[in-house]
Amino acid sequence: MNPGGPCGEPIGIGARLPCPHEACTAGPHTFTFEWDRGETPERMRWFVDGQLINQVAENQLSADTWRELTQQRGYFLLLDVAMGGGFSFVMAGWKPTPTPDTEPGHSMQVDYVAVWTRPGTGKKQPGPPEMAADAAKSGQKRSSKS
Repeated sequence: MNPGGPCGEPIGIGARLPCPHEACTAGPHTFTFEWDRGETPERMRWFVDGQLINQVAENQLSADTWRELTQQRGYFLLLDVAMGGGFSFVMAGWKPTPTPDTEPGHSMQVDYVAVWTRPGTGKKQPGPPEMAADAAKSGQKRSSKS
């Protein structure tokens, strides 16, 4: 749903941080996504070159939204060189995209894609206290529906 929705589209609850060290287009990078189900609240984290750039915790969304996000029966990975649209509009600081400086026709070079799963203990550990504080600051309330 745009605008609005459970994650506040088009701005979202994500981060708009630049790539660490240099521009994302300056060379090869390692992009990592972690979904930690061994903590309470569960967390999803995004990294560039090993540096955490964003995280979203289970308690930042309603229980229904988190369940819809995490209880799928299959996932896919989309690798895309997109130009324009709502995402780039927000990332560009509310400036229309693509801009006259945008150079179409560039390719994406991917060396490999890998998926790892770590075995869990079956017991959840308490997450860091800042995740609860972040959720409280956002003013979003959890739904108690099951």
